[in-house]
Amino acid sequence: MVDIAANKKTKVQVIGLHTGMYTDDPEATSAFIREIFDLEENHRVDLPHGPMIFNGNSQEHHIAVFAATAEPNPPVASIINQLSFRVPDEETFKEVKNRLDDRGEDIQKGPYLHRKSWPALPGDSGSLSMYFFAPGGFPIECYVAAEDLSEDIKDRYPISP
Repeated sequence: MVDIAANKKTKVQVIGLHTGMYTDDPEATSAFIREIFDLEENHRVDLPHGPMIFNGNSQEHHIAVFAATAEPNPPVASIINQLSFRVPDEETFKEVKNRLDDRGEDIQKGPYLHRKSWPALPGDSGSLSMYFFAPGGFPIECYVAAEDLSEDIKDRYPISP
């Protein structure tokens, strides 16, 4: 296994997320979120069915990773039961991709521009996106919003299918 911590070039800044997810492996999922997105464990509640682990960069900014239920996670990336991490720029997006590559993680979809046309219209939800799975089995999206991308981004990434 590659020691990703020793190879980190920049700190990943997550600028948007607050949600809770069920996972069949909260410890591995928490470690994955910590390693890929630099969101430390900042709170833990031990419950009879397993731990509830909060990762974030403050008590006010966190995600919660819960123990599993009887409901299985979806086999493909979906907006349901998906974490979406917004990062501030293309450089941070590339750092996340590099960390995934260093771990040997498969990127299920992307990276691509998430619009049928580019550039996105003002107020539109265009983005540079990629999708992959956490160890607990649920999908994660990492994206940069259209307003945070340069005009020449369309020269570096394909448009989503």
